[in-house]
Amino acid sequence: MILQELTKYYHRLKNDPKADITQPGFSKENISFRIKLTIDGKLSDLENPIEDLRTQKGKNLVPFKITVPKFDGKRTSGIKPYFLWDKSDYIIGIKKVNEGEVPTPKHHQAFIDLIDKVTNDTHQTHPAIDSIRTFCTNRNNI
Repeated sequence: MILQELTKYYHRLKNDPKADITQPGFSKENISFRIKLTIDGKLSDLENPIEDLRTQKGKNLVPFKITVPKFDGKRTSGIKPYFLWDKSDYIIGIKKVNEGEVPTPKHHQAFIDLIDKVTNDTHQTHPAIDSIRTFCTNRNNI
């Protein structure tokens, strides 16, 4: 009985344009930067390949909320990539530490492996997914 009512409530919210609710399998996450790619997996703007999505609120820069594929829980330690979005450690295989950069090849490979696993398990892909994978596997981009 309670589950039926919760399901009805979800569908009412989903159909309400004022309600900020995501589709099943997605979540709204704070995203600070976006890498702009062409459909063939190349940087679309070589002069400004990374777009800063943050907005100024008072003295702080606040990330932008974007709907992304939902991740499976929180990452506390170890290597656990998110599907099609993540930190630079995973997407480009480089982590900023203090004033320098540290390569993170295991994180980067885990990100690529997750894309491969999802597309292989579902037997589906999309040009945008192919673009991200091509970008990640082409070391000339990084």
